[in-house]
Amino acid sequence: MRAETEVFSTFGGNPVAARAALAVLDVIEYEQLIENAKRVGEELLAALRDLKIGEVRGRGLLVGVELGSSEVAERVVD
Repeated sequence: MRAETEVFSTFGGNPVAARAALAVLDVIEYEQLIENAKRVGEELLAALRDLKIGEVRGRGLLVGVELGSSEVAERVVD
């Protein structure tokens, strides 16, 4: 890789980084974090939609909210 570019990186990986990544994936699976993020995200979206403050959309815990006005935005910040 170094022969093909002036910038060298760890793109190729290494055994320690690979093992750490596998350990992270094991925890995600064991603790059912994907399912939990979906469930909690659905609850969060429903609660935000009940506030009727603007468009609410998202997936899992990635949520976007359109606040609609600077007055609402100021209340959220406060």
